[in-house]
Amino acid sequence: CLPFWRRRPDLLWSILVSALISTAVVNSLKPLLAVSRPVLALGDSVHVIGTVYKKYAFPSGHSATLFIIAAILWRGGLRRRWAIAALVTATVASLSRCVVGAHWPTDVLGGAAIGWLSGMLGLEVGTRSLSLGARSGLLRLGQAGVAGCAVVLLVGYDAGYPQASLF
Repeated sequence: CLPFWRRRPDLLWSILVSALISTAVVNSLKPLLAVSRPVLALGDSVHVIGTVYKKYAFPSGHSATLFIIAAILWRGGLRRRWAIAALVTATVASLSRCVVGAHWPTDVLGGAAIGWLSGMLGLEVGTRSLSLGARSGLLRLGQAGVAGCAVVLLVGYDAGYPQASLF
């Protein structure tokens, strides 16, 4: 999302607002519903690629994140081909969460719905608050926050994949 930093700060701001909304919803629903993941329900018949998680399947946080970006690009005034590419990418990447044994299809659908709705709400809130944010320095603070998070994640986050540390 960082390419939007200079040319479309309104989209970056909307993505940030949407991510906050989606994170709150997803992280509230997961422990509340406590849906088991496929590996717990189906046992050895599921071959999981990556870390094996056994609970908190619904909703898929990955799908929510992907559909935030797709929704904002769809409604954010970009060329239609970029929006379609984002929607196709979000759909395929979300379905891959089922293929790797991490989620049920309903988890992906729930995450997609939360992400899309968060994206629409974030776009609305972000657009309305942008002029206020630009005047008050809030936009600059948001940009600095996004940059700081990106640096921390790129440098200090251990995803548990030794192959990724070289990247």
